[in-house]
Amino acid sequence: GGALALQLAVLGLLAAWVWRIHGRSGRAQPRPAVEPAQPPGLRQLWLSLWQGRWNAALGGLAVGLIAAAAIVRMRPLGVTTTLGSTVRGWAQAGGWVPERLHGLDTLGGCATAVLNSLLTPHAVLLLGLVAGAWGAAVASRQWTPRRPTWRDAARGLAGGALLGWGAMTGLGCTIGTLLSGSMAGALSGWVFGAAMFTALWAGFVLRRWQASRD
Repeated sequence: GGALALQLAVLGLLAAWVWRIHGRSGRAQPRPAVEPAQPPGLRQLWLSLWQGRWNAALGGLAVGLIAAAAIVRMRPLGVTTTLGSTVRGWAQAGGWVPERLHGLDTLGGCATAVLNSLLTPHAVLLLGLVAGAWGAAVASRQWTPRRPTWRDAARGLAGGALLGWGAMTGLGCTIGTLLSGSMAGALSGWVFGAAMFTALWAGFVLRRWQASRD
């Protein structure tokens, strides 16, 4: 009870901080008298969904509502479960890994037990994330196909291996552990979030330092 109350208090403070920032940015400023602008048409509203960036608070609200609806209708959202179970099934079929992974199978979180069916709610979520991101990038003209270089391929493979190792040892990703975990009141979600933001901050500092040396 006490831990849940503390988490709700922290979320309330964060919500108040976001509200205050947007209240300041949206506060009316004295401007010279001009002709009232015409309300945007349907075409402009449709294009605004695909061009530019969404408001961060609005995007966060949409993600929170989707995650809450998923918890009510099925189970908490997650991606690591589907990826880990699929890869583990292929590895076991090829005789590369044993049927039981001691240590990993005894921990909670995003379990990686082999599933009998690939068409699960989490698999549909994963496909939707990839298809939605690709569709949004194409519609906003922020993505064009090009032949990757050896450096791009090496960086992608190294980054993917690190992401996979981190998701398996952390028993989840930003969706399963950070989003769903914090919504469920799990301490692991908050620890995951603190570690993630610390790593992001360190990465930005390192990138800025490297750019200053070039």
